[in-house]
Amino acid sequence: MILKIRLNMFTRQPAIIICSSALSLITLTANAQEPINQSTAQTEIPVELRLSKGQAQSITNDEIFTGWVYGPLIEVYKGPGGGYPIIDTLEHGDKITIHRLKTQWLQISTYRLDKAWIAKDQLPKIIDKNGYPLYLPPTNQRFKAGDIEVSVLAGQIDGTEYITGGLGYYFSPQLSLEASLSHNFEGLLAGRITNVQLTQEFANFKQWRPYALIGVGTFNSDQTNLETSDFDILKAGIGFRKPLFEQLFLRFEYSSQVILTSTQTNFHADTFGLGISTVF
Repeated sequence: MILKIRLNMFTRQPAIIICSSALSLITLTANAQEPINQSTAQTEIPVELRLSKGQAQSITNDEIFTGWVYGPLIEVYKGPGGGYPIIDTLEHGDKITIHRLKTQWLQISTYRLDKAWIAKDQLPKIIDKNGYPLYLPPTNQRFKAGDIEVSVLAGQIDGTEYITGGLGYYFSPQLSLEASLSHNFEGLLAGRITNVQLTQEFANFKQWRPYALIGVGTFNSDQTNLETSDFDILKAGIGFRKPLFEQLFLRFEYSSQVILTSTQTNFHADTFGLGISTVF
């Protein structure tokens, strides 16, 4: 009897071990087939976050960018401003998606937050998949071919007050063609001026955007004692734009205009204008 009990004990023990191993194998197989919850996991994090030397990655307001925090810490706000509460802090290795720019703030999302904001000056702490830091290009580089500019300026032309409205088209970030219509209120140059001009930005001094211009046009005079009321115009000048808010600019312009007459003496007029413009 004793021999049988011992035999049964020895014969049952391997069975228990085999069953336990089978259950473990089944459990591991089942766990391996369970999908990962992408909403709570940081995916696509580079194996090694390393800052690369070279040209930084430029971003615009028209595209969505993904990057990783290189460091140090980045404070995350509930809204686009320092007056909003801080709701999170991004650390080294955190994945971040940049959605849009609003003045000095960037709307972002992370694996923890669907919508949040960080200050624009935090961009150098974020790198792309190649290790290059992100940055916003200077304002004069954010124009692109196909942009439309609408402007309104007021000033004086040879002592006569005027107001003008313009519509421009950008062939490149620096070159645009602009058509304008001006109304001169009183004096010898009372009337309307229609102009077409090319503007070329030639430098960038921080946020100042100087440009040169050259154009042609016509002047329709309100004077009744002239042989003709229509005159051709040649003009050349300089100006600058300065950002006020997002895509809103202060604009100043000076030009020297030559009104061609039928006599041997043409009429020269200096024009100064100040106003605003927007690009979309």
